[in-house]
Amino acid sequence: MFRRGLLAALVGLVILCSLSAAPVRAADVTWNKGDSWEYSWSATEQGMFAMDGSMEMKVGRSTTDSYVLTLSGSATVSGTFENMSISGNGDISGSMTRAKATFSSMSTSLIMNMSVASGVLTITMGIGVLTTASPALNDLPINQNLVPGTHIWSNSTVTGTAWFNMVGFINKSKTISSTEHLELVVGTNETVTTPAGTFECVKLSAGSGSEAVTYYYSDKVGNYVKMTGSGSMDTGYAALGNLTLKSYSYGKGTGGIMSFITGKNWWVAALIIVVIVVIVVGLIAMRRRGRVPQMAPPPAQEMAPPPPYQG
Repeated sequence: MFRRGLLAALVGLVILCSLSAAPVRAADVTWNKGDSWEYSWSATEQGMFAMDGSMEMKVGRSTTDSYVLTLSGSATVSGTFENMSISGNGDISGSMTRAKATFSSMSTSLIMNMSVASGVLTITMGIGVLTTASPALNDLPINQNLVPGTHIWSNSTVTGTAWFNMVGFINKSKTISSTEHLELVVGTNETVTTPAGTFECVKLSAGSGSEAVTYYYSDKVGNYVKMTGSGSMDTGYAALGNLTLKSYSYGKGTGGIMSFITGKNWWVAALIIVVIVVIVVGLIAMRRRGRVPQMAPPPAQEMAPPPPYQG
């Protein structure tokens, strides 16, 4: 019993020391084709009209150095434009490219086509943006150290085009060229409940210029669970507005012992296994050495024959 207790204590100590030595980080995440996240979505177009609906991000394909996500969804539109009161519906489409090594945003394409009514008129409108970030904007710090209080900086030059058109009335476009100085501040973990469930999340406060965005990241989801704030960035998640997770399909996941063994902490798992094997072998050897050999019993003595009868 003593040796069994010693073995359990040693194994527990080794595991505890190994884990405490590892840096605090978002878990090792790998996206796979078909992984998807659906969010409720809201945004305001330059203070003119509001858009509310849903948006799905789906991993469509991956290259040697990037993931390509497709964006799709729908929204209702309401507000004012050119002193006209408008309301209607719109469809969202686009894509997002993210670096495989860091999950940083490389490019964003977002188009929304709307059919809105103003009085007796039905108007077709469209807005869109196509931007590229160089170097990639680090707005999704997966697989990075996330110690509370850490500041994660990302400087990126964003270039591209944006356009707006109202069929028969207006057709405008502009060139985008800006420098984003994104600062992410890692906060303490928080429990966040959304229509998709309740999740333990890392809170990240993001600032770029005078704009601020708050992200809630979950290892279980492999993506953000919630994002609030009105970002001014033309690329990355902040370009999408406010997001709240409705459902997700993250096939491979990040939890469990297998992800720990196969991820970047594989050396810790290997060390634990080696130490356990050494301890077990040592205890077995001790047990064998401690055995007392059993002496063979002496051979049975033959009884002497009885003396002859004296009559």
